[in-house]
Amino acid sequence: MKSNTAASKDDKVLHLVRHGVTEMNVFLGSAPQGFTDPLMYDTRLTPEGREQAKSVNKKVAELGPIDLIVTSPLTRAMDTMQLAFAGVDAPKVVCELARERLWMASDIGRHPNDLLLEYPALDFSSLADIWWHTDGKGDPLAIFPESPEIFRARVAAFKEWLAARPERTIAVVSHWGVLFSLTGKEFENCELHTCRLSDLKHIYLT
Repeated sequence: MKSNTAASKDDKVLHLVRHGVTEMNVFLGSAPQGFTDPLMYDTRLTPEGREQAKSVNKKVAELGPIDLIVTSPLTRAMDTMQLAFAGVDAPKVVCELARERLWMASDIGRHPNDLLLEYPALDFSSLADIWWHTDGKGDPLAIFPESPEIFRARVAAFKEWLAARPERTIAVVSHWGVLFSLTGKEFENCELHTCRLSDLKHIYLT
């Protein structure tokens, strides 16, 4: 069945997807309280996560035409995007505003040149060399958690970015924090949720 969420003249349809299970998700599932960051930088999908993303592809086929696919530049999101939207003939855009709120090393990304080697079909020209959150002066791989205020402003900017796009039906592959902040919904790994841009909220995470 195709989605029955239609966009009005001044609205858009959004297909929101959280990335598949990663090495860090597995760690967090069994980590004791007060654990130390295991320093898994830019973690990847597990075999289970890849299978989850492939299963989303079957649902995507029922969505109808998609005008644009947007992905976070974190590896787990891009891999999910490639598997979940395989065969979809739509432009694919990397948007750093869709990245996860930085909590741990797993939320720190990679230089655009390194990403381009692994994802030659994607355009990383809009990314700064250091596109994840830092203190702006020290080691870019040091972990500086993103404050609620900075994160709120970024999510608001992402919503405005989506609104400004000319496309009417947009798929977004992102992360728990961003998707929860936009919708108030707790996404499971590789959960697909269709809504309208006008449905989006702005939940203030602390």
